[in-house]
Amino acid sequence: VDVETPWRYPNAGCMCGRAEPVLKLLEELLAGLGGDRDEFPEGYNDQGRLHEHLLELGERGDPLPCLVDSRCGIFQCLYEREPQWVLEACDAIVPR
Repeated sequence: VDVETPWRYPNAGCMCGRAEPVLKLLEELLAGLGGDRDEFPEGYNDQGRLHEHLLELGERGDPLPCLVDSRCGIFQCLYEREPQWVLEACDAIVPR
């Protein structure tokens, strides 16, 4: 585990791996929502659910189902790493 990484949280939007372990992880995430679900509810916080699930596994002493790509060998999101937008007030009703 790389505790010196600046990346502190797993990214629920990007994962890769062998099909069976990834499917098992997704099934566990859905099972934690309660009921018989085969999809996340619209508007549900998938990032929060993944975070909670990993904490639950750690508290039980179970092995974690994934590794964090802390060296950004596969994924890296630089969106808004440095703000690049200039916002202007606009009275238009329809977006430009």
